[in-house]
Amino acid sequence: QGLASLPAASLSPSGARALLMEGSRYQGTVKAFRGSFGWLSCSEVAEKCGGRDTFLHKNVLNTIPVVGSTVDFCLNFDAKGNPKASEAKLVSSASDADVAVKKGKGAAGKTKTETRAQVVKRASLLIIRKDEVLVVKELKDGGKLRWSDIGGKLEAGEAYLDCALRELAEEAQCFLSAESIRLLETGLRHRYGDGGAEPELVGLGPSGGGTQAAAVFEINVEGVDLELLKPGAPNKHGVHEMCWLGQGHPDLRSSKLTRWPLLRSLCVLLRPAAAAAAKQEEEGEESEEEEGREEKEGDRARSRSRSPRCG
Repeated sequence: QGLASLPAASLSPSGARALLMEGSRYQGTVKAFRGSFGWLSCSEVAEKCGGRDTFLHKNVLNTIPVVGSTVDFCLNFDAKGNPKASEAKLVSSASDADVAVKKGKGAAGKTKTETRAQVVKRASLLIIRKDEVLVVKELKDGGKLRWSDIGGKLEAGEAYLDCALRELAEEAQCFLSAESIRLLETGLRHRYGDGGAEPELVGLGPSGGGTQAAAVFEINVEGVDLELLKPGAPNKHGVHEMCWLGQGHPDLRSSKLTRWPLLRSLCVLLRPAAAAAAKQEEEGEESEEEEGREEKEGDRARSRSRSPRCG
Protein backbone atom coordinates (compact mmCIF):
# COMPACT_ATOMS: atom_id res chain seq x y z
CA GLN A 1 0.00 0.00 0.00
CA GLY A 2 1.50 3.39 -1.02
CA LEU A 3 1.96 6.34 1.32
CA ALA A 4 -0.46 8.49 -0.66
CA SER A 5 -3.31 6.04 -0.02
CA LEU A 6 -2.89 6.13 3.78
CA PRO A 7 -5.04 8.46 5.91
CA ALA A 8 -3.05 11.57 6.85
CA ALA A 9 -3.56 11.09 10.58
CA SER A 10 -2.15 7.56 10.45
CA LEU A 11 1.18 8.54 8.95
CA SER A 12 4.24 8.00 11.11
CA PRO A 13 6.82 10.84 11.28
CA SER A 14 9.03 8.90 8.87
CA GLY A 15 6.09 8.40 6.48
CA ALA A 16 5.19 12.07 6.61
CA ARG A 17 8.82 13.00 5.99
CA ALA A 18 8.98 10.78 2.90
CA LEU A 19 5.66 12.02 1.55
CA LEU A 20 6.43 15.69 2.02
CA MET A 21 10.01 15.41 0.76
CA GLU A 22 11.99 17.19 3.44
CA GLY A 23 13.57 20.34 2.02
CA SER A 24 10.57 21.42 -0.05
CA ARG A 25 9.24 24.96 0.38
CA TYR A 26 5.79 25.88 1.67
CA GLN A 27 3.91 28.95 2.82
CA GLY A 28 2.15 29.31 6.13
CA THR A 29 0.53 31.89 8.37
CA VAL A 30 1.96 32.84 11.77
CA LYS A 31 -0.54 31.32 14.20
CA ALA A 32 1.24 32.30 17.41
CA PHE A 33 4.58 33.88 18.27
CA ARG A 34 5.99 34.82 21.64
CA GLY A 35 9.55 35.58 22.62
CA SER A 36 11.89 33.66 20.34
CA PHE A 37 9.60 31.09 18.73
CA GLY A 38 6.10 30.37 17.50
CA TRP A 39 4.01 28.27 15.13
CA LEU A 40 3.01 28.38 11.49
CA SER A 41 -0.33 27.16 10.24
CA CYS A 42 0.14 25.42 6.89
CA SER A 43 -2.74 23.23 5.73
CA GLU A 44 -0.56 21.28 3.30
CA VAL A 45 1.92 20.31 6.02
CA ALA A 46 -0.75 19.74 8.68
CA GLU A 47 -2.72 17.43 6.38
CA LYS A 48 0.23 15.08 6.05
CA CYS A 49 1.42 15.40 9.67
CA GLY A 50 -1.67 14.60 11.69
CA GLY A 51 -2.80 18.21 11.98
CA ARG A 52 0.43 19.48 13.53
CA ASP A 53 1.55 23.09 13.10
CA THR A 54 5.09 23.93 11.96
CA PHE A 55 7.60 25.18 14.54
CA LEU A 56 9.21 28.55 13.71
CA HIS A 57 12.24 30.07 15.44
CA LYS A 58 13.13 33.73 15.03
CA ASN A 59 16.72 32.88 14.07
CA VAL A 60 15.64 31.17 10.85
CA LEU A 61 13.44 34.10 9.84
CA ASN A 62 15.70 37.07 10.65
CA THR A 63 12.64 39.05 11.67
CA ILE A 64 10.11 39.45 14.46
CA PRO A 65 6.82 38.28 12.92
CA VAL A 66 3.35 39.18 14.06
CA VAL A 67 0.36 36.90 14.12
CA GLY A 68 -1.27 36.74 10.71
CA SER A 69 1.92 37.33 8.69
CA THR A 70 2.61 35.04 5.73
CA VAL A 71 5.95 33.18 5.77
CA ASP A 72 7.65 31.16 3.04
CA PHE A 73 9.79 28.38 4.54
CA CYS A 74 11.82 25.26 3.86
CA LEU A 75 10.37 22.22 5.65
CA ASN A 76 12.49 20.12 8.00
CA PHE A 77 11.77 17.76 10.88
CA ASP A 78 13.18 17.63 14.41
CA ALA A 79 14.50 14.46 16.06
CA LYS A 80 10.94 13.43 17.04
CA GLY A 81 9.59 13.89 13.53
CA ASN A 82 7.75 17.15 14.20
CA PRO A 83 7.70 19.70 11.35
CA LYS A 84 9.89 22.77 11.72
CA ALA A 85 10.75 25.68 9.42
CA SER A 86 14.17 26.71 8.16
CA GLU A 87 15.43 29.34 5.68
CA ALA A 88 12.20 31.25 6.24
CA LYS A 89 11.26 34.53 4.54
CA LEU A 90 8.55 37.00 5.40
CA VAL A 91 6.20 37.27 2.41
CA SER A 92 3.75 39.78 3.87
CA SER A 93 3.22 41.34 7.25
CA ALA A 94 -0.08 41.16 9.04
CA SER A 95 -0.08 44.96 9.00
CA ASP A 96 -0.26 44.81 5.21
CA ALA A 97 -3.65 43.12 5.59
CA ASP A 98 -5.01 46.00 7.72
CA VAL A 99 -4.63 44.02 10.91
CA ALA A 100 -3.40 47.09 12.73
CA VAL A 101 -4.41 50.70 12.24
CA LYS A 102 -3.99 53.85 14.28
CA LYS A 103 -7.65 54.80 14.31
CA GLY A 104 -10.81 53.80 16.10
CA LYS A 105 -11.15 51.94 19.36
CA GLY A 106 -11.38 48.26 20.18
CA ALA A 107 -13.94 46.46 22.31
CA ALA A 108 -12.07 47.39 25.47
CA GLY A 109 -12.13 51.07 24.50
CA LYS A 110 -8.39 51.18 23.79
CA THR A 111 -7.00 52.90 20.74
CA LYS A 112 -5.71 50.41 18.18
CA THR A 113 -2.02 50.72 17.42
CA GLU A 114 0.00 49.76 14.38
CA THR A 115 1.89 46.45 14.47
CA ARG A 116 4.60 45.56 11.99
CA ALA A 117 7.07 42.73 11.59
CA GLN A 118 10.53 43.99 12.49
CA VAL A 119 13.50 42.80 10.47
CA VAL A 120 16.77 42.38 12.37
CA LYS A 121 19.35 44.55 10.64
CA ARG A 122 22.19 44.73 13.16
CA ALA A 123 23.73 42.85 16.08
CA SER A 124 25.56 44.36 19.02
CA LEU A 125 27.05 43.74 22.45
CA LEU A 126 25.94 45.40 25.67
CA ILE A 127 28.86 44.81 28.00
CA ILE A 128 28.11 45.94 31.56
CA ARG A 129 30.01 46.11 34.84
CA LYS A 130 27.96 47.11 37.88
CA ASP A 131 26.34 50.38 36.75
CA GLU A 132 28.76 50.99 33.88
CA VAL A 133 28.62 50.10 30.20
CA LEU A 134 31.56 49.61 27.82
CA VAL A 135 31.23 51.99 24.86
CA VAL A 136 33.28 53.13 21.90
CA LYS A 137 33.58 56.56 20.34
CA GLU A 138 33.63 56.35 16.57
CA LEU A 139 33.17 58.37 13.42
CA LYS A 140 29.74 57.74 11.98
CA ASP A 141 26.90 59.59 10.33
CA GLY A 142 28.70 62.27 8.37
CA GLY A 143 31.94 62.36 10.31
CA LYS A 144 30.54 63.03 13.80
CA LEU A 145 32.29 61.54 16.81
CA ARG A 146 29.67 59.88 18.98
CA TRP A 147 29.43 57.14 21.56
CA SER A 148 28.25 53.80 20.23
CA ASP A 149 27.74 50.20 21.23
CA ILE A 150 30.02 47.49 19.88
CA GLY A 151 28.10 46.25 16.88
CA GLY A 152 27.07 46.80 13.29
CA LYS A 153 25.01 45.66 10.33
CA LEU A 154 24.41 42.01 9.57
CA GLU A 155 26.06 40.66 6.45
CA ALA A 156 24.13 38.35 4.12
CA GLY A 157 23.55 34.97 5.77
CA GLU A 158 25.42 35.96 8.94
CA ALA A 159 24.20 34.69 12.30
CA TYR A 160 23.46 37.32 14.95
CA LEU A 161 26.20 36.19 17.34
CA ASP A 162 28.78 35.84 14.57
CA CYS A 163 28.05 39.41 13.51
CA ALA A 164 28.41 40.75 17.06
CA LEU A 165 31.71 38.90 17.57
CA ARG A 166 33.06 40.08 14.21
CA GLU A 167 32.27 43.67 15.21
CA LEU A 168 33.97 43.08 18.58
CA ALA A 169 37.17 41.89 16.88
CA GLU A 170 37.14 44.92 14.55
CA GLU A 171 36.13 47.72 16.89
CA ALA A 172 38.13 46.54 19.91
CA GLN A 173 41.29 46.25 17.83
CA CYS A 174 44.08 48.18 19.63
CA PHE A 175 41.69 49.14 22.45
CA LEU A 176 41.29 45.75 24.16
CA SER A 177 44.04 43.21 24.69
CA ALA A 178 43.84 40.01 22.65
CA GLU A 179 43.27 38.04 25.85
CA SER A 180 40.34 40.28 26.83
CA ILE A 181 38.74 39.84 23.42
CA ARG A 182 39.20 36.08 23.72
CA LEU A 183 37.59 36.06 27.19
CA LEU A 184 34.58 37.99 25.90
CA GLU A 185 34.14 35.73 22.90
CA THR A 186 34.37 32.61 25.08
CA GLY A 187 31.81 33.98 27.55
CA LEU A 188 29.41 35.06 24.82
CA ARG A 189 29.58 31.74 22.97
CA HIS A 190 29.09 29.88 26.25
CA ARG A 191 25.98 31.92 27.09
CA TYR A 192 24.45 32.42 23.66
CA GLY A 193 25.82 29.48 21.65
CA ASP A 194 23.81 26.52 20.42
CA GLY A 195 21.03 25.78 22.86
CA GLY A 196 21.89 28.80 24.99
CA ALA A 197 20.16 32.07 25.77
CA GLU A 198 18.60 34.24 23.09
CA PRO A 199 19.63 37.85 22.42
CA GLU A 200 17.19 40.64 23.18
CA LEU A 201 15.54 42.08 20.08
CA VAL A 202 15.32 45.86 20.37
CA GLY A 203 13.18 47.88 17.97
CA LEU A 204 15.10 50.76 16.44
CA GLY A 205 12.13 52.98 15.70
CA PRO A 206 10.67 55.59 18.06
CA SER A 207 9.38 53.95 21.24
CA GLY A 208 10.61 50.58 19.95
CA GLY A 209 8.44 50.65 16.84
CA GLY A 210 9.44 50.76 13.20
CA THR A 211 10.36 47.93 10.88
CA GLN A 212 13.98 47.40 11.94
CA ALA A 213 15.44 45.81 15.06
CA ALA A 214 18.80 44.96 16.61
CA ALA A 215 19.83 41.67 18.24
CA VAL A 216 21.53 42.73 21.48
CA PHE A 217 23.77 40.35 23.42
CA GLU A 218 24.01 41.54 27.01
CA ILE A 219 26.83 40.25 29.20
CA ASN A 220 27.89 41.23 32.73
CA VAL A 221 31.66 41.13 33.20
CA GLU A 222 31.81 42.15 36.85
CA GLY A 223 34.84 40.43 38.37
CA VAL A 224 36.51 39.90 34.97
CA ASP A 225 39.66 41.91 34.36
CA LEU A 226 39.29 43.40 30.89
CA GLU A 227 42.50 45.13 29.86
CA LEU A 228 41.78 48.42 28.10
CA LEU A 229 44.61 49.80 25.98
CA LYS A 230 45.41 53.38 24.95
CA PRO A 231 46.83 53.30 21.43
CA GLY A 232 46.88 57.10 21.07
CA ALA A 233 45.29 57.00 17.61
CA PRO A 234 42.09 55.68 16.00
CA ASN A 235 42.13 52.13 14.69
CA LYS A 236 41.45 51.35 11.04
CA HIS A 237 37.75 50.80 11.74
CA GLY A 238 37.19 54.39 12.83
CA VAL A 239 37.14 53.82 16.60
CA HIS A 240 38.78 56.68 18.49
CA GLU A 241 38.18 55.64 22.07
CA MET A 242 36.89 52.83 24.25
CA CYS A 243 35.98 53.31 27.89
CA TRP A 244 33.53 52.60 30.71
CA LEU A 245 30.74 55.13 31.23
CA GLY A 246 28.12 55.13 33.95
CA GLN A 247 24.66 54.23 32.70
CA GLY A 248 23.42 57.59 33.95
CA HIS A 249 26.18 59.59 32.24
CA PRO A 250 24.70 62.73 30.57
CA ASP A 251 26.36 61.84 27.23
CA LEU A 252 24.36 58.60 27.12
CA ARG A 253 21.10 60.53 27.22
CA SER A 254 21.89 62.82 24.30
CA SER A 255 21.24 61.89 20.67
CA LYS A 256 23.85 64.47 19.69
CA LEU A 257 26.55 62.62 21.61
CA THR A 258 25.33 59.01 21.43
CA ARG A 259 24.17 56.98 18.43
CA TRP A 260 20.55 55.85 18.34
CA PRO A 261 21.08 52.05 18.59
CA LEU A 262 22.94 52.47 21.89
CA LEU A 263 20.33 54.88 23.20
CA ARG A 264 17.59 52.36 22.41
CA SER A 265 19.45 49.45 24.03
CA LEU A 266 20.09 51.43 27.21
CA CYS A 267 16.50 52.62 27.35
CA VAL A 268 14.98 49.17 26.79
CA LEU A 269 17.40 46.85 28.60
CA LEU A 270 19.14 48.74 31.39
CA ARG A 271 17.17 51.78 32.51
CA PRO A 272 13.96 49.93 33.42
CA ALA A 273 15.99 47.60 35.65
CA ALA A 274 17.84 50.55 37.18
CA ALA A 275 14.54 52.35 37.79
CA ALA A 276 13.05 49.24 39.41
CA ALA A 277 16.10 48.86 41.66
CA ALA A 278 15.93 52.52 42.65
CA LYS A 279 12.21 52.18 43.39
CA GLN A 280 12.84 49.07 45.48
CA GLU A 281 15.59 50.87 47.40
CA GLU A 282 13.30 53.87 47.93
CA GLU A 283 10.49 51.63 49.17
CA GLY A 284 12.99 49.94 51.51
CA GLU A 285 14.01 53.30 52.93
CA GLU A 286 10.36 54.31 53.37
CA SER A 287 9.69 51.00 55.13
CA GLU A 288 12.61 51.60 57.50
CA GLU A 289 11.35 55.13 58.22
CA GLU A 290 7.86 53.77 58.92
CA GLU A 291 9.29 51.13 61.26
CA GLY A 292 11.27 53.87 63.03
CA ARG A 293 8.16 55.98 63.50
CA GLU A 294 6.19 53.01 64.84
CA GLU A 295 9.01 52.17 67.23
CA LYS A 296 9.13 55.75 68.55
CA GLU A 297 5.36 55.83 69.00
CA GLY A 298 5.57 52.53 70.88
CA ASP A 299 8.27 53.96 73.18
CA ARG A 300 6.14 57.02 73.91
CA ALA A 301 3.10 54.87 74.68
CA ARG A 302 5.10 52.70 77.08
CA SER A 303 6.51 55.83 78.73
CA ARG A 304 3.01 57.24 79.32
CA SER A 305 1.82 53.94 80.82
CA ARG A 306 4.69 54.01 83.35
CA SER A 307 4.13 57.69 84.37
CA PRO A 308 2.59 58.22 87.88
CA ARG A 309 -0.97 59.49 87.85
CA CYS A 310 -1.99 62.49 89.92
CA GLY A 311 -5.27 62.64 91.64
